[in-house]
Amino acid sequence: MKGRAVTVRSIELSPKGSVEQLTLFDNVQHRMAMEKVQDAVEEIRGRFGKSAISYACLMGDLKMPTDGRDKVKMPGLMYQ
Repeated sequence: MKGRAVTVRSIELSPKGSVEQLTLFDNVQHRMAMEKVQDAVEEIRGRFGKSAISYACLMGDLKMPTDGRDKVKMPGLMYQ
């Protein structure tokens, strides 16, 4: 199998915090919520590395362990 070259191009980027023209139909609450999510993701990546948060589909073919780790029993009285 031969390697493939992938090119990614970004255009019309603006710095964070710059003034942006909104349209009449923009959902401001949704936009602000998405900015908070993006800020949190960038903070986590800054602390733990660029691969700390990624899309699940990029994880590959992961298998769950079969040694019983998924069958943890919680302590008695607290979780009944």
